[in-house]
Amino acid sequence: MANGKEGDGPLSDMLNYGRHPFPIKIEDVLLQVLALDPDFPDGRRLYTEQLRWYERFDEWQDRIGVEEGVAALTAVLEELRGESKA
Repeated sequence: MANGKEGDGPLSDMLNYGRHPFPIKIEDVLLQVLALDPDFPDGRRLYTEQLRWYERFDEWQDRIGVEEGVAALTAVLEELRGESKA
């Protein structure tokens, strides 16, 4: 998990150091999520769920599970916008 230093995690690298560690598909949706919930994935989520998101960030940085990631982030975005059908 990130400790605040450059290179320690893809999310902090993107937000704090202007890097682009994720595929553009992921980055686009992730930035929309963060605009609505700047504390994502922390805040109101269970700790185990937070950990899983950080694992996903590492996977996406390695270009693993990108399509599933877009779908998962889109679901979060819809939830934040109040568009969830579930």
